[in-house]
Amino acid sequence: MKARILIAYLASEQLIIQKTPLLDFADETAAVVNTTLFMRYMASKATGDTKGIEISTDPPRRRNLHPDGNGNWSSGLSTL
Repeated sequence: MKARILIAYLASEQLIIQKTPLLDFADETAAVVNTTLFMRYMASKATGDTKGIEISTDPPRRRNLHPDGNGNWSSGLSTL
């Protein structure tokens, strides 16, 4: 089984969507590491205005989350 985390928020009236790579749960070691990541995300607290949404005509932007060597996730911003 594979899964990913999606995060969406508004920044300067633009909808920003972040995603992790597909995370594998096929073997026990990967499942433990990736389950920990999912639990950390589920336990986090949203900040800012999480209910307001405005439509923008600017081109959409995408962020892909990438793990660094320390178990943290960083993002690179790109235009679709």
